[in-house]
Amino acid sequence: MICWALFLVALIGVGVAAQISREIVIAAAAISALSFVYAMYLCLWGMRKGDPRLLRRGTSGTAEVVSARETTWAVASGEYYGIGAPTVWKYGLEVRVAGRGPYRTTLYICARLREHTTVPVRVSRWNHKRVTVDAPALAAAEGRASR
Repeated sequence: MICWALFLVALIGVGVAAQISREIVIAAAAISALSFVYAMYLCLWGMRKGDPRLLRRGTSGTAEVVSARETTWAVASGEYYGIGAPTVWKYGLEVRVAGRGPYRTTLYICARLREHTTVPVRVSRWNHKRVTVDAPALAAAEGRASR
């Protein structure tokens, strides 16, 4: 959110600074471009792999996959580029965390989850709508279930 806010402020600053100084315009444009690129990187990384910071610091919970829809977005990186790039899925989740009532949120991630299943999630302490699938816990649970 800070990167997006910085992008918008710097973008507005380009227009305002055009009347003041050419050097300020160049600096504001550079800040705007860099903050946009970094914000997009963070968004795409979060969709591709899940939010690593949230996995470390988030509160454990569970979520029922209420709805699942494959989007037309594909996240290309590394060996997966072009046709083989994974697509982003949009999930409607009903999240349950200790000490809170169940609530609904939306998650965009490159992972295929079945509807009406329950998956482990990590939830932000500050913004309860921000969740990510706890992939290590999900893999461990699926490993136990297959045995």
